[in-house]
Amino acid sequence: MRVTAGGNVGIGATAPAVRLSVGGNGTNVYATDMWVENNIHVQGNETLNQGGRGRMRIGTAWGFMGLFTDGSSTGAANDLVLGSGSGYVRVGPYVNSNQHLRWSNSTLRDDQGGAIELGGNDALGAYGNGTPYIDWHVNDGYNRDYDIREIASTDGYGPTMSWISYEGANQYPYLQLDWIGAYDNWADVSAWQYWANSSNSLYWDTYSDLDLIDKIRPKAIVNPKTKEVVMINDPETMPSFITKQSKGNSDQYIYNLCSAISLNTGAIRQLRAETKTCNEGQDARLERLEKMVEALSGQKLDDIQFISGGTVYKGLSTYVVMDGRITADSKISINFKGSVGSYKITEQTNGSFRLSFDAPLQQDAPYTYSSSLK
Repeated sequence: MRVTAGGNVGIGATAPAVRLSVGGNGTNVYATDMWVENNIHVQGNETLNQGGRGRMRIGTAWGFMGLFTDGSSTGAANDLVLGSGSGYVRVGPYVNSNQHLRWSNSTLRDDQGGAIELGGNDALGAYGNGTPYIDWHVNDGYNRDYDIREIASTDGYGPTMSWISYEGANQYPYLQLDWIGAYDNWADVSAWQYWANSSNSLYWDTYSDLDLIDKIRPKAIVNPKTKEVVMINDPETMPSFITKQSKGNSDQYIYNLCSAISLNTGAIRQLRAETKTCNEGQDARLERLEKMVEALSGQKLDDIQFISGGTVYKGLSTYVVMDGRITADSKISINFKGSVGSYKITEQTNGSFRLSFDAPLQQDAPYTYSSSLK
């Protein structure tokens, strides 16, 4: 041990430069009172053994300076704990001190007031390392890997983002997002919304929904990733309650999916109402015509017989008759002038029937057919 005239004490040091130098003379940097040339080990009131607490080391490990714990092989309380009487442990004293907390290739950065970088760090030159995720665990009575996971990945065209959760033991996506073009943005969303407010009504009954849809026009764009020409709905022709221009970017638009679904629902209901009204009007006109025919003929419409005819030409093996009076259930009688061999009626529908012959006709064959309006 060496003690200088100025009162510096050296242990293993011949010319101590600070109040206490151990293992080396040291240097008085920022008013240093104690200099330790090698590592410092700090141990509590227990001997380091299997099952006991660990020991803290101040010095070098893996080529970096730091605080480390030397744990026993089976000890449970060997973690390094940082605490503070104020309740806060800081990395850097203030904003813009340029101090960051790093784990693996991820960091909590002092950047723009605070930032989290997962799976890489541009400041370290470590890009796209792994598939980072964030797991949430909630008190729902399940013991499992996670209750909600936010995870980033790629689909070959670029990054995607997914929120995944569970329904019992089954895993389901809550939300999946993929940006693949200036307008072509898809989102697969599972969500419930409370409705009956002004912007989430069942349909826009103050508008003619079908007229609004008719005004939407297509537009061709080039997908910036696939370089293919695709057709989209021109956002400038869509209703203002569905889309609006993005602030600060005249080429991007924001879409209200709830309003778009409401418009479609309203259009369907409007179309059904108009179709029902149209059908009811046609049925009424048909009923009047039927009554007029019955009054003129003196017969019920179902009992009125009709007859018509034509010619099946030489060489034909199938022949289709079109007649709006024929139904799929009509009983049809056919008479041919001359021999035509074997045939049968096939594919009888509302408005037509088909004649199929076993062999092509050897000569033209005039015919008549009759049925009832029933």
